[in-house]
Amino acid sequence: MVASIFLGFVTTILGYITQGQTINSFILAVAAVYALLIATMILTNNIRDIKKDAGFRKTLAMRLGKQKAKLLLSVILTAIYALVLFEVFLQILPITSLISFLAIPAAFKLRGCFRQEASNAENMQSMGWAAKHHWSFGLLLAISIWTG
Repeated sequence: MVASIFLGFVTTILGYITQGQTINSFILAVAAVYALLIATMILTNNIRDIKKDAGFRKTLAMRLGKQKAKLLLSVILTAIYALVLFEVFLQILPITSLISFLAIPAAFKLRGCFRQEASNAENMQSMGWAAKHHWSFGLLLAISIWTG
């Protein structure tokens, strides 16, 4: 989860500062959402590679076990949307940010790759769906902020 801090929080905040802005509650709120998005990418990769990584890596997914790691992925995916809703309610994000909810089908497809009866081929597609979810959600949220 250290990577989600550096690839989510830090990169978002640095990009904001580079544009001449100062750190405030808005950018911290947005960075938190992107940190969770990055966490889904990393966790998805770790769940998919549990067997391959055994013996030389000790990832969070390995420590939790596959079932609990899949549950954590569901919790993080849900938290992303709950956080956006909460930030809209607090008027940190504009109401247009709710357009990011159009990425929910990609989140369901991602989680579906790890359902109990999923084939190995579906498990292998998980990173593709994680990337599609990250891209669609991130783009929709960015557009909503720019236009809101």
